[in-house]
Amino acid sequence: MRFLIIFLFVCFSFSSFSNDKPLNQNNEFIVPLDLKVLPQNFKYIIDANYQKISSKNRDSGSEKKFKESVIKPWFLKKNVINVEKYNKSLEGFTRCYGESYSKYNGSELNFKNIENYKLINRPAIITKTANLRILPTNLPCFHANKIGGYYPFDNYQNSSLHVGSPVFVVASTENKKWFLVRSHENSDGWVRAENVGFVTQHDIRLFQKHKLAVILKDNVFIKKRDVTLKVGVFLPVVKSSKKFIELLMPKNNGKNYLIWEKIKLEKSEAEAMPISFNKNNIIKIGNELIRKPYGWGGTDGNRDCSATTKDFFSTFGFYLPRNSGAQMDFLKNDKVFDLSKMTNEKKLSFIKKNSIPFKTLIYFPGHIMLYAGMHNGQIITFHNIWGIRIQNEIGEGRNIVGKSVISTLEIGKELKNITTTLLTRVTKIGIV
Repeated sequence: MRFLIIFLFVCFSFSSFSNDKPLNQNNEFIVPLDLKVLPQNFKYIIDANYQKISSKNRDSGSEKKFKESVIKPWFLKKNVINVEKYNKSLEGFTRCYGESYSKYNGSELNFKNIENYKLINRPAIITKTANLRILPTNLPCFHANKIGGYYPFDNYQNSSLHVGSPVFVVASTENKKWFLVRSHENSDGWVRAENVGFVTQHDIRLFQKHKLAVILKDNVFIKKRDVTLKVGVFLPVVKSSKKFIELLMPKNNGKNYLIWEKIKLEKSEAEAMPISFNKNNIIKIGNELIRKPYGWGGTDGNRDCSATTKDFFSTFGFYLPRNSGAQMDFLKNDKVFDLSKMTNEKKLSFIKKNSIPFKTLIYFPGHIMLYAGMHNGQIITFHNIWGIRIQNEIGEGRNIVGKSVISTLEIGKELKNITTTLLTRVTKIGIV
C-alpha cells in the first residue's frame, strides 16, 4: 500500500465538496507579484547566495552511491509485490471521471486483463520514458467533483520513469501489453511493455562497470530513436573526449529484451556524473529546469515539485526518491529539522540561519521546494507549483501558476482571496 500513500501525496492535496456531481475547477489566473519582481533566472541570484555556502558544503555527491541506489530493483527477489493484494487495493480506483466529465462504469478498465496476470519476476530497464500507472490503462482518472480534481491531476498517474531506469518486472497483464514493476524509486505500477527491456547478468555487470553520465540539457532529441532525454537522465559512458561523450542507451529489441545502442552527444548536453557543485553548473541546471510546465506525476512528460528537485540533484550525484515526503524521509535524521510548531516568524529565522543555499529542501505534506537563499532580504525558493489556494464566492480553488518558478515562501500573499501561504504550511527542512 505504500505506493498508494506516496501517489496520493505526490505534490498536491485535495479538498472536496459535499455533492458528487462533477464541477468545473474553480481556477483563477492572476500572475503573483513574486513572478513580476523576482528574477526568474539563476544567474541573478547566484553570486551572493553561493558565497554563503561553506567550502565543506560545496562537494558534489557520489556516483558510486547514486548507482547503488538506482540498481536496487535488479537484486530483488520474486514476490516483491503481492499481485493479488495489489489488485484488490485497486477496487476503489474505478470511481473516476474521464476527459469530458463522463463517469466511468468500470467496463472501460478491463479488470479481467489484470486478474488473469502472468508472473514474470525478472530485472529490466526502461528503454523509453514510461508512465508508471496505477492501473494498466492510458485512460485518465479525474476526481472532477473535487477542487483540483481535473487536469493535470490524473489519479492513475503514479510517476514517470526516465529512459535508463532500472526496474523489477513482477507480472504482465493477460494481453502482455503492460508490466507491473517496482522502480528504483520504490514505487509500484504498470508500464507499457514496449518501453521495457529485460536485462541479463551481463547487462547488469556492464551497467555496474561503466561510469554514469547525466543529461545536462532538457529535451535533447535523439532522432534515430525518436527519444527525448531530459535533465536527470543517467546513462553508462563508453568514452569521452574534449567535445563529445559517447553513451549507451537501452533499446527494446521488439521482444522485450535489451540491446544497447551507442549515442554521441556534445559535452554541453551530457557529462560524467557528478558534475561540480559550482556557480556555473548551478546556473546551468537551474535555468534548464526553470519555467517548465507543471506535470502531476510526470503527466505529459512534465515535472511536478519532487521530480524537479530530484532531477536537479541527480546531475550533482545526489540520489533522491520520487515523492516529496519520501525525499524528506530519505535524508539523514540529523539533517532534518521539524518546524511544524513554529510561528511564521520563527520559521523564517530558522530557515535563514540553518539552510544551505541550493542544498536545502523546504517541505510540507504534498509539496517540496529548493532553498535558493536570500534576495532583497527575503527567503527565496525554487519549485514547480500548480497553484495557490484561494477562496471566492464559488468556494475553494486555485490561482494557477503551473510551472517551475523562483518565489518567496509567501507567493501570492497580495491576492485578496488567498487562504494560506506556503510559509504557514511548511513543516520541515532537510539538508541534502
